[in-house]
Amino acid sequence: MVPAFIEWLTEGAHTRETEHSKREMRGFCCVVLWIFPIFSSTIETSERCYKVPENCQMEKNVPLCIEDRMRNCSSKAPRINDPKYFSRQISSEETVNTERGYVIHISGEALQRSSNGRGDADLIVSLLNETFFRVSSSLNTKKGKDSNKPDTILHGQTVLGVWLGKNEVQNLSQPVQLRFINTNQSKNGTCVYWHLDKNGKGTWRTDGCNTTIAREDFVCSCNHLSFFAVLINPEIPAASHIVPLNYISYIGSALSIAFTALMIAIFVCQRRKQYDHSVVIHVQLSGSLFLLHISFLCSVWFSGHRENDSVCQALGLLLHWCLLATFTWTAIEGFHLYLLVVRVFNIYIKRYLLKLSLVGWDAG
Repeated sequence: MVPAFIEWLTEGAHTRETEHSKREMRGFCCVVLWIFPIFSSTIETSERCYKVPENCQMEKNVPLCIEDRMRNCSSKAPRINDPKYFSRQISSEETVNTERGYVIHISGEALQRSSNGRGDADLIVSLLNETFFRVSSSLNTKKGKDSNKPDTILHGQTVLGVWLGKNEVQNLSQPVQLRFINTNQSKNGTCVYWHLDKNGKGTWRTDGCNTTIAREDFVCSCNHLSFFAVLINPEIPAASHIVPLNYISYIGSALSIAFTALMIAIFVCQRRKQYDHSVVIHVQLSGSLFLLHISFLCSVWFSGHRENDSVCQALGLLLHWCLLATFTWTAIEGFHLYLLVVRVFNIYIKRYLLKLSLVGWDAG
């Protein structure tokens, strides 16, 4: 009887030990399953592409940050559908409907350049806030304008960022087409892209993109991929208009400089024959006009070169000084004429020309 009772106790203890070990194993598995997603997310090295715009908001130059990170991020889509993000793998020439108001046609040449001939690449589309793409918000603040209001009206109030693969796609002979579905905002619009210069500054430009309207949709045919938008109220003059205006300015300023130099030469020759205060004042006024025309011509020439801001600022100061000097010498001409015509007699002033020169050039 006793041995049977002892055997029963040992069997019960063994059974309780087995059940306890099973419960411990289940608890350990639950902890592992709960910790694994957190641990896997922490060891993930590549940044998710749909998180790039949010992560770049604290950067000084948001478009430049997005452009750099989008080429090295993971294109895996979020679990919850994001209305501002779209990704898809492209293996051949294809027209992709993002179902977010945009239809993109990827040409075979663009796919080949982006994938280095491998045949497939990830197409990433992101809808970005237009406030990140402001051309002159600091200038508007100085003028007293509200910096929160955009200078231009964009179609849909968003900017379309498009990336294909890891390589930069540009200078395509077969352009990429981006269709902006029209919401009856306007029948007039111009396709533009955000151009980043060497200093990281950006401006809206139109070169390389053609605009057509098909069935009330804006179709942009561009030879590269970047940040795209449609300006509803375009403030960018066409390149075909800028070039003739520049040539007109060059020719007009050159003729003004030539005739002003001729006028100075005539006055100098006349002064050699007879010394007169009026001739000296005429020469000074002509000299200020000569400097004004030269500074204006240099300003027009350097207006297209924005790499060096210090040169533009120096030319602006020189142009302002020459303009003030011209106005001052014009007033001096009127004052001298008043002395000659009205007062006539007793108009002798000691060191008259020296005083006029100090006023004319220093006041400018």
